[in-house]
Amino acid sequence: MSGSGSLPAALGQSTCLRSACAGCGPAASQKAVDPKSFFRSSISSHDVILLGAKHNQPSTSLFLIDILPVLAGFGVTHVGLEITSDQQPKIDNFLHTGSGLDEIEIFHAIDRPEYRRFLDSVRLCELKPVALDLPGSMWNTSYTRDEWMARTISGVFQQESRVKMLVIAGNLHTLKRVDWINPTKTDVFLPGYLSKYEPELKSLSVLSDYDDSPSQCCKVRKKYESFEKPLVLNAMGLDLRPGVLDIIAAKPLKVDQIADAVMIY
Repeated sequence: MSGSGSLPAALGQSTCLRSACAGCGPAASQKAVDPKSFFRSSISSHDVILLGAKHNQPSTSLFLIDILPVLAGFGVTHVGLEITSDQQPKIDNFLHTGSGLDEIEIFHAIDRPEYRRFLDSVRLCELKPVALDLPGSMWNTSYTRDEWMARTISGVFQQESRVKMLVIAGNLHTLKRVDWINPTKTDVFLPGYLSKYEPELKSLSVLSDYDDSPSQCCKVRKKYESFEKPLVLNAMGLDLRPGVLDIIAAKPLKVDQIADAVMIY
């Protein structure tokens, strides 16, 4: 995909930390950067930032509520949402009137108070929210959810100029690649479909992970204990197994095969 895998300068200039974690294998250098520096560089060099999230974790929404004003200052104009596109009229009404937030239909898996607060922050920052997901009326068509989201993103870029879009969706949607154990499953996700619809767009896939499990505690909490979270790591050469790979029937892949960077909360 055009632009995919081209990391922002921030990750190349960040502090180099060395693992001191016993039991994690040989000590290895890995660069970490704070999110503001990461997004400043990413937004200047990419058209679309795909930020993955874990639906039962409010951390991403709370982080975005805090950083949205900064992202707007960096040039973000649109925020893509994992909400069905038939909800766009309700979102537009909320955007223009400030009322009707509770009337927007949101997938139960992400419909948390923090997520609706995040939607209100999008409005207060005067960003344009875009409902991307496949509506129920289209479920029996040939479109997958990821293709429909890519198609919707393409429509925004076709209709408007000077677009910089931050897309927030479940981690799985933002993966560059998955090698399924069952080969009948689709192996094309949002980045692949974006390449199909808008081959000239530069996108960046950022996987979100959480140091809330024993397997991550050793490699993350100890290795980067001097860093205030969230932090962003270059996926290239990263010795970490993202949690998203534990919940899908897929063959093992290196982190840099599925994402360009990893944000850890």
